[in-house]
Amino acid sequence: MAGHKKGVVHMVQQYLLASDFDQTLSFNDSGVVLAELVGVQGFHDKVRGLAQINLVQQGAELSYLILHDPEFRRIRREHLIEAGKLIRLKHDVKLFTKTLDTLADGYKFNFHVISAAPQEIIQSALEGIVAPENIHGTKFYYEPGNGEVKAIVRASAGWGKVTVLEIASAVDCGTVIHPAAAAGQVTGAATQGLGLALTEYFDWHNGAPTDPQFKDYPIPSAAMMPRIGVKARSSRAKTPKRSNAVTPTACAHRESAIVVSPNPTMSRR
Repeated sequence: MAGHKKGVVHMVQQYLLASDFDQTLSFNDSGVVLAELVGVQGFHDKVRGLAQINLVQQGAELSYLILHDPEFRRIRREHLIEAGKLIRLKHDVKLFTKTLDTLADGYKFNFHVISAAPQEIIQSALEGIVAPENIHGTKFYYEPGNGEVKAIVRASAGWGKVTVLEIASAVDCGTVIHPAAAAGQVTGAATQGLGLALTEYFDWHNGAPTDPQFKDYPIPSAAMMPRIGVKARSSRAKTPKRSNAVTPTACAHRESAIVVSPNPTMSRR
């Protein structure tokens, strides 16, 4: 960027400055404030439980709970905005952002907030301090009729970690003989793929496995799995004799582990 004054060109150097929100700009976790607002007990216990199953990585627990936990399902957009008003910011956050605008001549600092907390909470808490377009939090899709959270549009889990919030599967498996059985096969294949990608791992020492028990080798259970939507399509192609709808759908989900784990460097423990 350049400015002109009496034939002199002044170059302005621009810098992007990004910050987390929870316990960085605020004193407490957004989830704690929201849970207290709606009367949900044991928020930290729920978070610890999610941490143990590995399907939800650090930072995205609140989003997962809002989408799946029965007690959090009653949360609406107005609750998130109200919770933001209750969050206690750290001292001089507003002064800090103003200082960036006049810190030094020839420099421009663009301050953005990137967090896994719900975007409505952050925008409400930082109203008049940080521009809404500079806040990047978890974004929900709300049911138009009742305002219920129906899906996650964007989730910032942070640190390159993977968080599976929902699985949508569409499979062309030929002639669907038994729709319920076909959907069950797809769900099972997705569960196996998710386990291989995020929770299951063999560790060996001196030729023997160090995790021979299920408590050390976690296989995803129904309670651990995110919501899975299955859409089976019957193609017009002729189905070979002695084949059925189950085997092809299972084969189609051999790529589940790749789909849910785009970061090959993530830890599986």
